[in-house]
Amino acid sequence: MGTAELAFVAQLDSLAPASPAGRPRARRRGAAVSPTLGGAATGMMSAANAMQGADVAPTATQVAACTTARAIGADAMARWTAMRTTGLATLNAARRSTGQPAITLPDLATR
Repeated sequence: MGTAELAFVAQLDSLAPASPAGRPRARRRGAAVSPTLGGAATGMMSAANAMQGADVAPTATQVAACTTARAIGADAMARWTAMRTTGLATLNAARRSTGQPAITLPDLATR
């Protein structure tokens, strides 16, 4: 792999690191939400589940957990969008300059 590929893989790993043996990582209650796509999803689900079935208004801690998870999710999605657009375009330009084919992503809208 060339330098451009290694940089792209490092960016991808920062957003969606591989789990050991392909299993999702368990999140300890009260643990910090990791700034990854999976961490944001887990944090949002954890915050929502904490309030599930409650007959009272959410506590300040629960609201803060939701707010934090949403902010981390928005940041992770912004980083993913940048990777998917400008990052992939930069990688493909480097690949084309060395005669390698471009990398394309599947169109998930047509699935």
